[in-house]
Amino acid sequence: MSEGPTEGRSAGTLRIAVIAGFPVVVAFLIGLLGGNLRSGLVIGAGIGLGLAFAVVIYGRLVG
Repeated sequence: MSEGPTEGRSAGTLRIAVIAGFPVVVAFLIGLLGGNLRSGLVIGAGIGLGLAFAVVIYGRLVG
């Protein structure tokens, strides 16, 4: 079956959410191990937002 525009868009949004959330989770775990949870979350959120913007811009340029 062919994906309609809505299904393709929601799959793309989910992919961006996973890509953006992964560094946050990793930084959260590193922060837990290192004892400095807040800075780990800030760093992870920054990396996640950067990756999300990169994926969105790439998607706009390519597709």
